Amino acid sequence: MSDEPRRRGLVGRVRRAARRGLERVGLIGPIYRALEWRLSKDAGLWPDEAGGLPVPPPYLVTLIASSANLDGFLEHGVDLVAYLDKLLHRHGLSFDKGPVTLDFGCGCGRLARYIAPRVMAGGGRFIGLDINGKLVGWSAKNLPGEYRRNRLKPRAPVEDASVDLLYAVSVFTHVPRASMAAWLEDYARMLKPGGVALVSFADEDRIDIAHPARRGELDRNGFLTSSTVLEGSNYMSSYATVAAFTELASRFMEVVEVTPSGASAQTLAWAVLRRRA
Repeated sequence: MSDEPRRRGLVGRVRRAARRGLERVGLIGPIYRALEWRLSKDAGLWPDEAGGLPVPPPYLVTLIASSANLDGFLEHGVDLVAYLDKLLHRHGLSFDKGPVTLDFGCGCGRLARYIAPRVMAGGGRFIGLDINGKLVGWSAKNLPGEYRRNRLKPRAPVEDASVDLLYAVSVFTHVPRASMAAWLEDYARMLKPGGVALVSFADEDRIDIAHPARRGELDRNGFLTSSTVLEGSNYMSSYATVAAFTELASRFMEVVEVTPSGASAQTLAWAVLRRRA
């Protein structure tokens, strides 16, 4: 064995130990936010709009995408919307039919900028929720639809049985199991009977790419979270096996289908859930 693999292993252990130390003394939050701010300064020329709608400033894009790459941010939004369209089409649904649609974790509108106009053109209502006041504030000022700040824990500021269609993209990838369960229950509350939720999560295939050494831990426990701090941010990474997530979701809604990340052509697994009548 050469010295290089040993060196990389040692550096990794030192970094993990330093990170845990910063978490214990409460400094990881300010440091992580400062790093996000620094990343946002890497942005090149930044247009005022794209596709007829304003684009978020570099810092807000970095909060969502962990990089100040506007083209990547917009292209990923287009790709995700195309995938959601396919999921909906399989079940006879569409954003264009005017459903009351909830974007849970809307951020600065990576998907809303494409979906909200379609929903509203069909006579529907579009609502976006996010825990970050800066993100949801920008969306409210610049994008079509209604936008509200949400709390980290339920209950969401949405009426009971008022939503036809809900989607949550890269939300359960940043919250622990207890929060997943709490929000699944609240999704069922907000959905009309027969209403549908599209939910992404990081599964076994994803942890094999991101943290292969922890695959056994995930298999044993069903759920795994990288950290206990900064819930709801990109700093916290959460994983669930397909079986464990399916069992959890079935407590609150009918599980219509689950597509593992390796078969979804996306980086995440996807679940289609329906509120029972």
